Amino acid sequence: MWYQSVPLPATPGFDAVGTIIQLGEEVSEVSSFKVGDRVAALVRTGGNARYVNVPAASLVKIPLGVDATQAACIVSTYMTAFQALDLARASTDQESSLEGKKVLVTGGNGPVGRAVIELARLAKADAIYATAYGRDHPDLESMGAIALPFSSEDWLPKVQGSMDIVIDGVCVDNYASPHAALNSTGQLICIGMTSKLYSSKGPGMLIGGYPAAARWASIKACFMTRTTTYELWSSFYNEPELFKSDLEYLFSLAKGRAIKPSVSKLIPLSEVADAQERLETGNVPPGGQIVCIPWKKFVYVTSKKHKTDTESVVTPKY
Repeated sequence: MWYQSVPLPATPGFDAVGTIIQLGEEVSEVSSFKVGDRVAALVRTGGNARYVNVPAASLVKIPLGVDATQAACIVSTYMTAFQALDLARASTDQESSLEGKKVLVTGGNGPVGRAVIELARLAKADAIYATAYGRDHPDLESMGAIALPFSSEDWLPKVQGSMDIVIDGVCVDNYASPHAALNSTGQLICIGMTSKLYSSKGPGMLIGGYPAAARWASIKACFMTRTTTYELWSSFYNEPELFKSDLEYLFSLAKGRAIKPSVSKLIPLSEVADAQERLETGNVPPGGQIVCIPWKKFVYVTSKKHKTDTESVVTPKY
């Protein structure tokens, strides 16, 4: 599960996008891949690096027309949104419609939430509701969502008992409020527990290296009716061919401009640690994802238009 500890030392990064520079001998004999191919893969660790060694069976080719930044956004973020919606509608048809369905996503202002909105709209959902702080409401409404307050005390009375699909990655109250939003046949898909980590107090008590609150919420979800827990890495590990097929489909949507991944910031490798810290505390730029460009040379220009001659502001030029 996502909340399990990773043995240290480790290089962070779930998403790996790049160009093949070398193939193993066995890969050269049986694979359709060749040096120079643009590929993407989900990796347990190591994505924030200039080089990564990936099994050929894990790779998916990136089609022409999809740039590396878009691909990086799709591998884990859009895949989570897409497969969560698929679980809710219990369909293996990648183009299955959500026509007539009402969808609610908590934390709709985050990257996965925004991807859920985009994909649900593409699947012709009847209505898409998204919880977020007020400052993010205009942006979500411009995407076609009905914006709701962030607090479950405020949004639940507006949708209680009426949702066909609820995608919850916040877990404010151990999934109680999103479950209460379901109608009699609705499905709740639990994709995360950001409220258990995005706190000034950290993850709290640990049991076996795992946050106790996260473990309890996960166990509770297993016994809730019409509730399924989704975890990206488990999906890839258990059904790698389906995962790769879904990833190829999402790339085809990006190539056709049916989906448009949003990036809030590009960073070099030197800023990965700072970005990770911001992610841990929820202090991230609004409107998209942070993407690491490991080979990009960022040129910094110093401006002297400041209060004193000794101060300076550094502005990255990409």
